Amino acid sequence: MAHKLLVLEWLYKAEQDFGFAKVNLEEEWEYFDQICLFFHQAAEKFLKAYIVKFGLRFEKQHDLLKLLKTCSHYDPSFKKLQEDCRFLNPEAYSRAKKIRDFVKKKLGVTREITLEELKKENERIDRILRKREA
Repeated sequence: MAHKLLVLEWLYKAEQDFGFAKVNLEEEWEYFDQICLFFHQAAEKFLKAYIVKFGLRFEKQHDLLKLLKTCSHYDPSFKKLQEDCRFLNPEAYSRAKKIRDFVKKKLGVTREITLEELKKENERIDRILRKREA
């Protein structure tokens, strides 16, 4: 069994994601996709807390159905969450990652673009445009 602190960390992270999504849903934000993503992440972290608590084996992944299957092997009552996981798990992460990796490769980008880098490029373009106007 895992150390209690590790389980509590997973639960804390899950509660943070869930709370953020819940508050923004109640505020009726128009960013529904992002809210759904945080609910997905919360569900994932809750399942991982259970998996870690009982020392169950799992691969690093974001697929709720696979995580649920791991939990269900240990406790069959988890199977009742299958439809909920199926609803939250439209393979969004893996599909988005595949597209991201493909496009970045085509663009020759091998790293994550940082906000700092974006700001610097924006400032560089502003300087060029100001010179043209002068």
